[in-house]
Amino acid sequence: SHAFPLSRIVYLANSEDERALLDLLGLPAILVNHNALLDESLYEAVSDEIRVDAVYTASCAAYKRHHLASSLRSLRLLSYCGSATVAEVDRLREQLGHADWCNVRADGSFVWLNEAEVSRALSDCGVGLCLSATEGAMFASGEYLLLGLPVVTTPSHGGRDVFFDQSNTIVCAPDQE
Repeated sequence: SHAFPLSRIVYLANSEDERALLDLLGLPAILVNHNALLDESLYEAVSDEIRVDAVYTASCAAYKRHHLASSLRSLRLLSYCGSATVAEVDRLREQLGHADWCNVRADGSFVWLNEAEVSRALSDCGVGLCLSATEGAMFASGEYLLLGLPVVTTPSHGGRDVFFDQSNTIVCAPDQE
């Protein structure tokens, strides 16, 4: 830029694949998954007792594949409309009617939760779910790990797995079983 001639732009990549692609394009990039920027001091587990089998923090968009969690006996959802249509949200509410939709008002609208409220909502859950096939780093996956929840994930592309390892994550087939 003319205004800042000594400046240099470096792209931050969510995954090694993304970094390699930017490198192929001749663009300077380093691997800095956006979940590395979460402030761990904002998340604190408030319960040691597991009351809910699994939690899924995700928009209601179809690519999040909520249907994969429909057979779970005990499920908590933290959600928002995102790019989902009203019909998609209604279909999801019907399909997952047994779930604890913890941030939905009586009129059906969604309430945004701050980090302390997210901590309370997640800390009595057994595992955190990550069910999409492709997306970025998925903030929720970082929140799960910061709160000590193990993660159950389907195979994915986009960077949410950067902090996953055998001690904190199980990778399973993308089906309801």
